[in-house]
Amino acid sequence: MTKQNENEVFKEIEDFILSLENTNEDLEDISSTEVFFSYGELGGLYLSDIDSKKYYHCLTLLLSVINENLISKKEVEVIFQKTILTVLDIENKQSGRSFEDRLSASLKELRKKIKGEPIAYDVYYQIQGLSEEGLPFKVGNVQFCKFDKRQLSRFTDGLKAFKGDIEEKKKRDEFADILSKAEINSKIIAIVEKAALDPLAAKINAIKEIKLTIDVINFFSDLIPYNIEHNGFIYLPGEYGNEKINVPIITKEDKPSITISYESAGPYIPFSFPMLLEFDKKHHINFKKISLLLEKQKNDLEIKIISAIQWAGKATTAKNKEEAFLLYAISLESLILPEDDNFELSDRLSTRVAHLIGNNLHNRTEIKDEMKKLYSIRSKIVHSGYYQITDTDLNTIRVYAKNCILRILTKKPFIVMKSKKELVAWFNKKIMS
Repeated sequence: MTKQNENEVFKEIEDFILSLENTNEDLEDISSTEVFFSYGELGGLYLSDIDSKKYYHCLTLLLSVINENLISKKEVEVIFQKTILTVLDIENKQSGRSFEDRLSASLKELRKKIKGEPIAYDVYYQIQGLSEEGLPFKVGNVQFCKFDKRQLSRFTDGLKAFKGDIEEKKKRDEFADILSKAEINSKIIAIVEKAALDPLAAKINAIKEIKLTIDVINFFSDLIPYNIEHNGFIYLPGEYGNEKINVPIITKEDKPSITISYESAGPYIPFSFPMLLEFDKKHHINFKKISLLLEKQKNDLEIKIISAIQWAGKATTAKNKEEAFLLYAISLESLILPEDDNFELSDRLSTRVAHLIGNNLHNRTEIKDEMKKLYSIRSKIVHSGYYQITDTDLNTIRVYAKNCILRILTKKPFIVMKSKKELVAWFNKKIMS
C-alpha cells in the first residue's frame, strides 16, 4: 500500500462513513457479515461484503498514521468504531444535530485522540526469580521493588478519594477492595514510566523495556561465582519455574536395564543485586555503566553493545543447549560484525574475535580455529534443525561471547569509542598489521 498523508487518510474515512449513512443491514440475514461491533448506548452495527472491506481498508490506513509507541492498535480500532457509531447515531441520541455536524465533530475528535498529547503512566509488572535483598534497586529506567502497602496506597487512596456520583464511587471503592486482596501484593515487581495515549500502549512498551532490562541483568548473572552452580536469574511470570522431575529410562531387552534420571528444571535460588554489585566492585565488569546506558539516548555503537548483551542474556537463561548456542552466536555477530552484511561472515567473525580477546599470536590462532568450528555447529543447527551440543561447545561460545562484550565494555580503546565505524576501523587495523 502506498503511504498516504494524514489528510488523505481522514478524507477516505470521511467518505466511508458518508457511504454508511443510508446503509440498512438486515440483521436477520447475517450469514455473510464479516464485521460487527457494539458499544452500550451507542448501539451496534453490522458490516458485510463491500462495507466490511472498506472498513478494514480505512482501519489499515488509520493505523499507518499513528505512533505505535504512543497508542495501541486495539485502542485505535475501538476509537474508530465508536466514531462510526457516534456519527451514524443508530440509537437516535443526537436527533438535534445533523449528520454533517456529527461527522465533522467526530472526525476532529478522532484525530485528536490518536494524535494528542501523551499521558505519563506508571506500569507495575510482576517479575520472578529476584531476591528481596537489596531492593528497591533501579537498573536503567526500571525500578525493582516489592509491591507493599506504600505501593498499594497509590492506587487505593486515589480510588477512594473520588467525590463524583454515588454509583461511580461505589465501583471505585469495590475496585480498591479487590486490589487490596490481589495476588500482586507482597510480590516483587518492576515499575516503568511510559508516556502513551492509552494504558495498553503504555503496558506493551513497559513490558518491552522490562524484558530488555532483565536480559541485560541476566547477562551478568552467571558471571557471579555462586550463580554458576545455582543458576539464579530474573524472568517474567510463565516463562520459567523450578520443577524437580524424574525421567525413567528402560532398555527393551529380556533383562532390561533401568535408569532413573533426576533433573531440576528452572532456577532454584533467586538472583541477588547485592551479590552482583559486590562482584562488579571486585572485578570491574561495568554493570553500572550498562545501567546508565539503558537510560540515555544511544549512539550506533552503544545500540550494538546493548543488542549483543541482550542476546547473550537470553542465551544465559535459555531452556535448551541448542537455543542457547544460537543466541550466543547471534550475540557475537551483533557485536563483532556491525557492518550488517554477510560477506565472508564466518571468516571475519572468527578473525575479529581472535584479535579482540586473544593475547598473542598462538592464542589468536587457537581462538580463530575454535570459532570456525563453533560457527560450523551454528550452521548445522540453523540448516538441519537440530545438532546435539556438548557442554564444552556451549561453554566455549559462552566464554567467547561474554569476554568479547566485557572487553569492549571495560578496556581501552573501546570504552571511548563513539561509533561502530571506530570499532570496524580498529578491527581492520589489527588484521592489516
